[in-house]
Amino acid sequence: RFQEDDDRLTRILKTPINGVDDLQTVAWAVDRKDGGRGFGFTGGHFSHNLFLPGYRTLLLNAIVWTAGMEVPEGGVQVQDPDPIKALIITGHNFPGHDWKGVTEALKSALAPDARFSVEVTEDIRDLADPKIHDYDVLLFNYVNWQRPGLPKEARENFKKYIEEGGGLVLIHFANGAFNYSLPDAVESDWEEYRTKIVRRAWIHGEGNSAHDPYGKFTCEIVEVDHPIIEGMNDFETEDELYYNQIGDLPIEPLVTALSKNTGKQEPLAFAYDYGNGRIFQTFLGHAPISVSAEGPAELIRRGTVWAAERGQMEFSIGNRD
Repeated sequence: RFQEDDDRLTRILKTPINGVDDLQTVAWAVDRKDGGRGFGFTGGHFSHNLFLPGYRTLLLNAIVWTAGMEVPEGGVQVQDPDPIKALIITGHNFPGHDWKGVTEALKSALAPDARFSVEVTEDIRDLADPKIHDYDVLLFNYVNWQRPGLPKEARENFKKYIEEGGGLVLIHFANGAFNYSLPDAVESDWEEYRTKIVRRAWIHGEGNSAHDPYGKFTCEIVEVDHPIIEGMNDFETEDELYYNQIGDLPIEPLVTALSKNTGKQEPLAFAYDYGNGRIFQTFLGHAPISVSAEGPAELIRRGTVWAAERGQMEFSIGNRD
């Protein structure tokens, strides 16, 4: 804390503190008459903050200025040497799903990791574009509800993308796309997608896939050795709890929750290989809050990092709201 009339200092950054009325100085500069310069900053407890662009620029500017050099217009910028290029594929879903809101929540969930460079397409036909191979990971927030399926060239390009090492993240009802049970979309059935790319698919019909009523429940981290969940704790969420998802290929659940309807622990997230690529599938993500709350956001971020074949980073996020 500093005296308000201390004219030796130039206050750079102030922040509120609980229980204190006035904003408190946390970064300051000193420009001495003899030419010496100094900079002080009380932040820096969490090293991951260095990946936040504004935070990083502040410190780099301070270093350059303190050394007596000129800070360039726009500040000192350092290019991330190894960005994670992600493409969110969306544009349509079941009418009860706010796909636009969920897309924004996905962007928010990835944002704490400054390695992510995120783009969005609302045109499913972009799966036919060879440019998808430029991305490290695709996040699928799409269902062709009462819409046509994928043309052959899009199916082949999408499949090739994953087989050759691309990452894929399947969000919530994305596991219900391109299958024979969709209303008015029987001809969209793509067996490879609903049985292999998706290891647990939503299949409509009596006795098939269903979910608990939308509401709050606890997600439990399974005691398995996997980088996606390493160090994670159980968390609360507000979502639909899926069960009776259909598939024959094996899965190793990473997260489960107790269903009120079945009375059993139901798998909600798992990860697996497809060719040389990686796929992370989660049934979480019905609503924006189902993605943006701290627990599911961290799970989805970590799953996306894993699918992109990058190392995990530790974060202390706090309340995103």
